[in-house]
Amino acid sequence: MLFSDQNPLQDTDTTNTTDNSDAINNDNDLIDAGEASYTDANTDSGTPVLSQVGFVGQGFNIFGPRDLTDGLITPLLDFTDADTYTFTLIGKDYLVPTGIEAIQNTQGYAESGVFLSREGFQNNIAAHLGVSASAGAFSGEMQADYAGEFSANSQYMYAYTIIHYPVAVLQLLDYLPYVKGEFAERVTQLPDQVTDDNLSTFSRFFEDFGVYYTDKIVLGGSVELYIAISQSETLSKQSVEALFQAQYEALFETGSLSANTKASVAWQNYSKSARNHTVIKANGGSLTAIQDVQDVDPWNPSTSILAKLQNWSSSVEAHPSVTDFSLKGIWQFCGTKSTAVYEAWQRYASVLRPRLEIQTRSQVSYTPANPAPPVITLGKQLLPVDAPSSPMGYQVVVLENKNLIKPEGILLNRYYGIPTTAEPVVGYRNMYEEIARDLRAFPAGSVLILASFGLDADFGITPDMSIHGILVSAGAGPQLKQFESNPDQGSQGPYWVTNPANYILVGIINNGPNSGIELFAPRVQNETTVNADLAVDFYRSSFDTTYTLGPGIDG
Repeated sequence: MLFSDQNPLQDTDTTNTTDNSDAINNDNDLIDAGEASYTDANTDSGTPVLSQVGFVGQGFNIFGPRDLTDGLITPLLDFTDADTYTFTLIGKDYLVPTGIEAIQNTQGYAESGVFLSREGFQNNIAAHLGVSASAGAFSGEMQADYAGEFSANSQYMYAYTIIHYPVAVLQLLDYLPYVKGEFAERVTQLPDQVTDDNLSTFSRFFEDFGVYYTDKIVLGGSVELYIAISQSETLSKQSVEALFQAQYEALFETGSLSANTKASVAWQNYSKSARNHTVIKANGGSLTAIQDVQDVDPWNPSTSILAKLQNWSSSVEAHPSVTDFSLKGIWQFCGTKSTAVYEAWQRYASVLRPRLEIQTRSQVSYTPANPAPPVITLGKQLLPVDAPSSPMGYQVVVLENKNLIKPEGILLNRYYGIPTTAEPVVGYRNMYEEIARDLRAFPAGSVLILASFGLDADFGITPDMSIHGILVSAGAGPQLKQFESNPDQGSQGPYWVTNPANYILVGIINNGPNSGIELFAPRVQNETTVNADLAVDFYRSSFDTTYTLGPGIDG
């Protein structure tokens, strides 16, 4: 029987994994379910307790990895004194509290997707697990699955698939009799309404208990494939989806890739762009079978690989792991305070995953025009105190990383320009030197936003300028290189702006080349106005960590 025959691909949802096998049999290290593990409950009958029930009803950190080892915060429920019933799993009886429904389930399912950004990848995970999108959830999972590409995540597309082999599901039914006293007391202390003044009270509540809790646990096994594909003009999202599907079928179903696909230019470009950015792993099953799966080469499918996958899947029933779960909002445990808690979460989510939006333009002009500076919005527009004195220049903003959206977090916000009476080459060089001199004063980790306005690409940055190294260290890469290689660099046409263009960089100081989000928008053909728009999402893996960033693309 082929690997795919046992549990075929059924949907394109998203789910969770943890690296702990044999969750039922106690011959391997298990995830600690915490004080609510129920393991020490009344076992006078001699029937063992199904310890994994303790994973149900725990607060969960949605900003880290999506596994229970790192994600569980604290139990919200206590089943120690609960009535029990007997649940038979793999021929063995276990005790389960009546507030949880235990079901044997061997119906396989899968998730799969191709995404243009980390936002799309993380939102897909969040949606499956029950977390609202646009909250920046599961940044830690993005970093775990794509560790080698994380710092330069704007340079890649992301493809992944996970095939699940469940053996049992534990679903929370009735929570009211089991709510822990400590949690209930904290709920009563919360304000009835959320305001800017008391938001910190709710944030401390979220830090202590989580914003979501585990509502369902799936025991079984999973095999996972993650691929990062370098962005290029030769590979569209649609073509990557088709190629990834062909790879999936060859690896997990047929054991071979068709000769036509293998010989195609599209496959050659795809494999060249992604071969060194591939991870395959398995959870659940015997340790030997897991290792066999993780040693296979996903770029050379074969019948021997199918046999290894089949051997692994056959071992899952005897050695299941916690491989999936679903979450619900903690406000559902908060009674009359539920509306206030939910509204507080909506406000706080915007702090944890704010979106920066930048709009700017440049246009052909015979004489100096009125300044038209960028519109930079992060919650609200970031307006410098002083208006621009020149129609040509940059707005430069530096933000303290941990206080990204607070007024006190603005370390620098000003316009730089060249005098309208200055000789252009000299004026541009002086402006770039002034920007570089100011940026040297700010510490590593600060967030840099640089956006041009009224720019003439013929007088742009050159690699010999000191600002070049500063921008590269803050994340600039191929877009800056394109800007610097403008063929008319240093020439002067008959107009004030002859060759309109825009350059935008959002990065983190000293984070390294290619780690930022940048855009160079040159003039196309004979257009007189060049517009540029850039969106950037900021992410935190917990309430007190610094922000990382990714392109503001939802797909």
